[in-house]
Amino acid sequence: MKDLADVAHESEFREYLEYCGWRFEQSREGQLPPIRDDLPDLYRDIIPTLRDYLFDSFLIFDPFGEDNHTRRAASTYAQEINPRLTEWVDQHSKLRSNRIFPCITAMFAIAEYFTEIADPLAETLTQIRDQAMTPPNYSTMPLSEKISYVQKLDDHILGFVSALSPP
Repeated sequence: MKDLADVAHESEFREYLEYCGWRFEQSREGQLPPIRDDLPDLYRDIIPTLRDYLFDSFLIFDPFGEDNHTRRAASTYAQEINPRLTEWVDQHSKLRSNRIFPCITAMFAIAEYFTEIADPLAETLTQIRDQAMTPPNYSTMPLSEKISYVQKLDDHILGFVSALSPP
């Protein structure tokens, strides 16, 4: 296996991390349902954020478990040696706040649009969005609770987008 500094291509990142004891779980496969035609482009353009979270990100389990001190030290070391690899993990981990927040923001914006135009769908979208909100203590939650939250978030995102399907 190559050294950390020599892992240069995205295609090698996952293989390298798996060699180091990391596990990857992709929670969804497939495609989003079609989106109704009357959704303005401003909102249609943020749907890929939701799609990418569902289909292009993973539950990534590193070998550190609940040991956040060691995780931070390893991350700092990896960032110094191979920043592209750590960026790839940040961009593909469902557990990262930087992946979750844009999804919540997208759902918030779309639900607010339907509220502003007094569309009956607003109530459904707002209800799903509110159920998907990130707990205020997310950063300090135990890993098992974070996993449970993001698994439910997947369901909420899929339900939200499905509600945007043509009638």
